Amino acid sequence: MTSFTTEKVDQYFKGKMMSFFTNLISDKMTKDNISVLNINSHLLDMSEYVQTNIQQEFAAYGLSLEGFNIMSINVPENDPSFQKLKEAKDLAAQIKITGTDIYQMNRSFDVLDKAAANEGGAGNLMGLGVGLGAGVNVGSQMGGIASQVMNTNVAPPPIPQSATYYIAINNQQQGPFDINAISQFINSGQINAETLVWKQGMPSWAKISTLLEFAQLFTTCPPPIQ
Repeated sequence: MTSFTTEKVDQYFKGKMMSFFTNLISDKMTKDNISVLNINSHLLDMSEYVQTNIQQEFAAYGLSLEGFNIMSINVPENDPSFQKLKEAKDLAAQIKITGTDIYQMNRSFDVLDKAAANEGGAGNLMGLGVGLGAGVNVGSQMGGIASQVMNTNVAPPPIPQSATYYIAINNQQQGPFDINAISQFINSGQINAETLVWKQGMPSWAKISTLLEFAQLFTTCPPPIQ
């Protein structure tokens, strides 16, 4: 071109800026992992980044880009993809704060509230059955979640083990027997109050009538026939 006007120069560099701007912003967002949801909180860094990269285009013509400031970046909030991204981030933040178990419990309450508010099947027995079924199902899930949350660090006690006993009859050790077998021996008269017995944890043999679990049987049994 044989001549340049201020307007031509202005339009030329505006075109250069626009052609580079989108790519530079996208590049900056990728490098710094910037979300479109909070992009406007990074305007200062983005302005400096864009100015540094566009400066080379100005320098080729002997010009200097003294200042470059991004005032704002408009995000189409009514765009479906933007709304889904925002919902996903809000959900992630909620789960991070409350934890997955509490979040699931809250969701269960939401489902129950919606089921209760649904008037479409109020006069229909089939609809009522579906509503009750959904309510029971959600309620059981909610109860399970609540139980998990409330008992996260509480382990159930160990299952008690049945004690085994050895008895001495005619100076001969017999057993092991469980408590039911010993009780039958006492009731049938095969064992009396003087019979020696031993179980794990006892330091030595002792009369069976001195054990708490059997003492009651000897007070209710009739005396031996003379």
